[in-house]
Amino acid sequence: MGIRVKEMSPILRRFIGGFICSWLIAMPSSSLATEVVSFRLSQVSVVTPDITAYLEILDGDGYKAENILSDQVNASIGSQQAIVGDLTDFSKSGAGTGLIMLIDISNSLTEREFSQMRTVLKTWINAMSGKDKTAIMTFGKDVKLVRDFTANKEILREIVEDLKPTDNQTQLHSGLVQAMELGRRSDLDLPLRRAIITLTDGEDDFPGGMTKQEVLDRMRIDPVPIYAVGFYQPPKTFRKEGFLRILGEFARTSGGAYFRAEANNLPEIFSKTRKKIQDVYELELTCKDCNWDGTPRRLQVALSSGSKILNAGMDIRLFAKTEKKPETVASESTEEERQSSQTGMESPGTEQTSGNPIQVMEKNETIEKESDVEDKFPLTWWLLLVVGVGVLCIVILMLVVRRKRRLREPSVSGSFVSKADPNEAIPVIDLAVVKDGIAAKTLPPGPTVPPVPPPSDKRLKFTVIRGSSRVPIEKDLCDRLVIGRSNNCDIVLAEDKGIPSQRAAWNSPMVLNL
Repeated sequence: MGIRVKEMSPILRRFIGGFICSWLIAMPSSSLATEVVSFRLSQVSVVTPDITAYLEILDGDGYKAENILSDQVNASIGSQQAIVGDLTDFSKSGAGTGLIMLIDISNSLTEREFSQMRTVLKTWINAMSGKDKTAIMTFGKDVKLVRDFTANKEILREIVEDLKPTDNQTQLHSGLVQAMELGRRSDLDLPLRRAIITLTDGEDDFPGGMTKQEVLDRMRIDPVPIYAVGFYQPPKTFRKEGFLRILGEFARTSGGAYFRAEANNLPEIFSKTRKKIQDVYELELTCKDCNWDGTPRRLQVALSSGSKILNAGMDIRLFAKTEKKPETVASESTEEERQSSQTGMESPGTEQTSGNPIQVMEKNETIEKESDVEDKFPLTWWLLLVVGVGVLCIVILMLVVRRKRRLREPSVSGSFVSKADPNEAIPVIDLAVVKDGIAAKTLPPGPTVPPVPPPSDKRLKFTVIRGSSRVPIEKDLCDRLVIGRSNNCDIVLAEDKGIPSQRAAWNSPMVLNL
């Protein structure tokens, strides 16, 4: 028996030793694994065709959970399943952050508090890594982008040093919205991770400014996380607390965080804010079957932790990649074609059949486009010509109509119009055909003949043939005689309805056989 035990001792020792080694190897990973209590999406960056999600995964103490693997994550975009790529700890990746400093320059901050904030911001700028970029935006009675994204620390420090609390009003809501719009930019040289930091009392007292609901509506799709530091001037009131509650709602809805500032704790608060921005996981996603048409879709991410499955979601837009027009390439190809044409001109007797097929195709396309342009020009000129001819015809027609109207109207000199009826023309009577006091012919109106002074010894006698009055009428022959029914005529024929109120007179000298 003792021999068997002695023979089994080495085997038992190996078995126990292997078990202990396996336990020791597995112990570090199990000891580093933490239970996930909180999980949410902090930000989603969409750069076609990649989607980068920043996950905030916290343990029971509110710190970042360690040792989270991509195998624990599943994701979907709308009704399509997304492909999960790498999951990395952002704080250890060395990637940069696109930070927007939204600075309150209203006089709600005292000069002492503003000076303390200025010192903290400059400390933050000094801690920027080589890949970080920062923009500075101020809000008071106006919202201004003082400096676009830059990595130049000296410029940023000078701007912060010159800022002062001077304005009497605060456009906080408009400042938050404009900062989010700035944070959504997709410049190729900007870091994907974005964040907005601001220190304010949460009050927006600008008349007619943006409302709380308008700010929340802008956060529903593609929000940029806001890390807000709230404070108020003593004494504490329900109204001031209400503004800070709204500020905290903005921060949490956007995927950021809210911090309460107390006296002399701004450096500590901003240190916590910086850590909060860094303590996220960066998840790479792709979706080949997704429709990139800009329609809002729900990104849903599920995280498995032990027996628990936690879910987080955010509405995003998938925009198709917009390619720039190859202006430089076109100019280069045009230059190449010009050079090739010059080469062909230098050697006119040589037929060139070799060359780059792509260049030949591009040249043919260019020729086709030029021919299309040449075809379009004649059509344009024809249209202009037709329009011009039409306008000319209308003008000529109007002139003809106007001429006809003028010809229809009697051309009477003003000297032949009676004072009693100035709008009625006086026709001219030819006395050469007058017989027995009745005009046989009325001459059409024509140019007025200059009157010739009559001889003083000529006298005309007119006898009424029909009518109640048989008294003859005698008149001296002068430059003209007016016959009509009007009382101001030289010879008044009131009973004759067949003549107008005036008849034209005749000029002397005139030979009459009475």
